[in-house]
Amino acid sequence: LRRVDIIPKELALMQAANESAWGTSRFARIGLNFFGQWCYSQGCGMIPNRRNSGAAHEVAAFKSVRDAVSSYFKNINTHAA
Repeated sequence: LRRVDIIPKELALMQAANESAWGTSRFARIGLNFFGQWCYSQGCGMIPNRRNSGAAHEVAAFKSVRDAVSSYFKNINTHAA
């Protein structure tokens, strides 16, 4: 909780616009992933068409926009970067 902070709405909206190509990307349209979040267990999301051979990541897929935003907020408030 020491690291949790308010996320400016401008930051979240601009990152979503950039990562999802203004909501037109396959990941945004089908997986409701507006923030470009990856996941690392098989079946957790969608496999990128141009994923490097040997790579195991997927682009996370969410059941709702609320789930996607909640995951983004958790990620941005807990990731070391």
